[in-house]
Amino acid sequence: MKSIIASLFVAVVLLSSNLTPAAWAQTKPAPDGYVLVEEDVIITFADEPKQSIRAAVSAYLNRQMRTAATEIRKAAAYLKLEAARATGDAKKALMDSVQELEKLAGDVQKGAVTDLKEMQNAFARAEHALARHHYLKAMELRAKNDAQKTGRELQAAADYVDSGQVWLTQKMHEGVADTVNEARRVAAKMVYGTGAAADEVSKAFDGLGKELDKFGNSVAGLKK
Repeated sequence: MKSIIASLFVAVVLLSSNLTPAAWAQTKPAPDGYVLVEEDVIITFADEPKQSIRAAVSAYLNRQMRTAATEIRKAAAYLKLEAARATGDAKKALMDSVQELEKLAGDVQKGAVTDLKEMQNAFARAEHALARHHYLKAMELRAKNDAQKTGRELQAAADYVDSGQVWLTQKMHEGVADTVNEARRVAAKMVYGTGAAADEVSKAFDGLGKELDKFGNSVAGLKK
């Protein structure tokens, strides 16, 4: 299933997760070149771009350029999936990264990328776009009082704030790990319904939002 989503889709039509099985059965088929996906399915793949990106780096360092290019294209495909449910600036940032990753994949396959930093900068921009997208989705769902879905998106945002900074420096600045871990802790409470208090949810959002802004400021200064 993962390989199909990563390599074969052209675009995605998202459906509300509130559809009953009967309603789903009556849904019109997707147009040719599209895949009909229930929106709740997408969040289960939130970690996949990160895994593909790291696999690409490993392959590149081992001079396996075709494999590295394939993994970069997979990451771009997952970003395109997320962009299908994003809006505004978040959607634009994701699609900008999709285009950048697709170009990077071609250059890597041709052996035209001789500096790992070029890849790292592209990956930092991609993971920041993902972090911001998931954070905004979490805010949107929080406003709808959907605790479980909010928690899933908040978890994904925290993961990308954490992992994306690896491309900037091997050592995160003081305090970011605590902030990310607190957001994860609160997110887990929301997902599993174990009672996240309103004030701790607010603090988790505020703290992670500040780290996301710092991440964005660092990414903005990277060479393209």
